[in-house]
Amino acid sequence: MRRIRALFSSITTRLVFSQVLVAAIASIIGSLFIVLLLFIGIQNITVDQYQGTAIMGVTYWLLGTPDGQPMEPSAFSPAEGFFVVATKEGEVLFTHGDTTCRAKMQLKECAPDLAVLPPGEHLYDKDGKRWVESVIDVITGQRAFARIGIPRAPELSLLIPGFQIYGTGKFTLAVAAAMAIIAIPVGLVLSLLTVRPLARRIGNITRTSKQFANGDFTARVHDTTPDKAGELARQFDDMADTLQQNVSVLRDMAQRNADLARQVEQVAIQAERVRLSRDLHDAIAQRLFSLSVSTSTLPDLIARDQAQGVQQAKAIASLAEQTLLDLRALLVELRPTSVLQRGLNEAMETLCDEWQNVHRVSADYSAMLTGKYVPTSVEDVIFRVTQEALSNIAKHANASSVHVSLVEAPRKITLSVTDNGPGFDPDTATKTGKFGLLGMRERAQSVGGTLVIESDTDRGTTVRMILPLDRDFDPLSPPEVNGTQSNSLS
Repeated sequence: MRRIRALFSSITTRLVFSQVLVAAIASIIGSLFIVLLLFIGIQNITVDQYQGTAIMGVTYWLLGTPDGQPMEPSAFSPAEGFFVVATKEGEVLFTHGDTTCRAKMQLKECAPDLAVLPPGEHLYDKDGKRWVESVIDVITGQRAFARIGIPRAPELSLLIPGFQIYGTGKFTLAVAAAMAIIAIPVGLVLSLLTVRPLARRIGNITRTSKQFANGDFTARVHDTTPDKAGELARQFDDMADTLQQNVSVLRDMAQRNADLARQVEQVAIQAERVRLSRDLHDAIAQRLFSLSVSTSTLPDLIARDQAQGVQQAKAIASLAEQTLLDLRALLVELRPTSVLQRGLNEAMETLCDEWQNVHRVSADYSAMLTGKYVPTSVEDVIFRVTQEALSNIAKHANASSVHVSLVEAPRKITLSVTDNGPGFDPDTATKTGKFGLLGMRERAQSVGGTLVIESDTDRGTTVRMILPLDRDFDPLSPPEVNGTQSNSLS
């Protein structure tokens, strides 16, 4: 059964079968039409012949044929019926064939239906048979009558001069079967000669399209035949040329994006180094210098004034503790990669906990995540922006509580960092380049997202970032650089 289905699923088999079927049906219909025309023609010829048999009755009478003899079928007499010759007054002069009339009888008594017939020919059906009645006036004053019986098809058995047909119904079936038997092999051969080349060309188009779909952008059909299949092949080749050009352009664009991403990464790394250098200088180096100066003068101060020396020692201890806290904060900022290896949600929790322990400010974290895959580049941007926002709060907000939330929707993920500090003017801060706001916005844009800042002197500040999650994987996208996928700034 599977082999039969596979055989009939082939376009070659279907086309051959359809053409053979059409040829067989056409031959049968044609043979039936020919036989029908032949039958009608023969029937019309027969009627014309029997309409003139009344004249033969007159001929028999003039030749002196005995009255009342039965009719013998021949080429010139019908197989069933009779002749009657009578005067115009209705006296029978001569009969021949199957009739009750005899010479010297009155026609209206022996055949009343003939007595009322006008001259001419009449065709009618009676008792399951077809009859021809012919009435003619003879020049000598007599009237000749003829009633001829014609059997119906399919049991037609007519005797015509030089031609006979017996059993027209069976003959018709035989002709139709013979025509079909002849048409089927002829149609099979002709269809194979016409269908196989077409099927081969269509198969070539199919194979080429599969090669193109599998990445062979040089595959072409190369069919120049001036017909519909050739036109389809040429359209496919034109489409393939256009797609190959587009793929080449996309690859060039992807390479340029990759180069641009590397440049952006280098700029970001350099900016990060500058920021770390500045933070180390402002927060660590200056305090270490102060500690060095204070500790170097501490022995002399204790020798001169012990109480003042003890106070100086306490100040040195406090400064050392603050320096340690600042150093821990910098270490937290230098650990995103190792933290992100544990997952975005855990990394965010760890970041908020460590920031809270370092800066002694309440930092609550909440998340609504589906657990689906989030691109590494998006995770890195979320972590970095959160890190920068918390750093800005520690330096400038003078807040007592912070809330960090992460909400994932079907096609986006939203980060919100809110504090209860006094607030500031976001436009002024962005123009002056303070608080790292420009860097956070650029990070969001690098993955197709947006970042807005809402700040009010009465309600604090909220940094809200929305990143898309509906970007499909593209094999022509820029390659990964240092473990993360590079993205050009939008």
